[in-house]
Amino acid sequence: MAEICNDLDVSYPKLNKEFDKFDMSEGLLEEALQDLNQPINLLIDATFFGREFGFLVFHDCQKVIYLKEIKTESIKDFKEGIRAIKQANIGIKSITIDGKRGYINNIKKLLGNIPIQMYLQIFIFYLRKLQITA
Repeated sequence: MAEICNDLDVSYPKLNKEFDKFDMSEGLLEEALQDLNQPINLLIDATFFGREFGFLVFHDCQKVIYLKEIKTESIKDFKEGIRAIKQANIGIKSITIDGKRGYINNIKKLLGNIPIQMYLQIFIFYLRKLQITA
């Protein structure tokens, strides 16, 4: 947030006040569900603006399906999103995540045998880390 404040030359309280003006619905986004008549490739990621303000986003490359404001990236919030998508009977062909081990285990528990892949940049990070330690 400090970087955004500096770039915009705005104080943190003022920026926070402006963010609060947005009326953004959280959870399963009904308008996104209207066109989902085929299984999707679900992408899940958390994006943070500073250390304690972010969004957990589930999307299919074209639109956001599930959104939740978060302070930290937790398994609890992740499971809540997966359950909401499952209850909405959205078909899932595959899931792409950032590689958190807890996410992978919970996907398998909640959704069964769905193909799971990591974002490419995370995969490259792990490969570099292995190369350094080898």
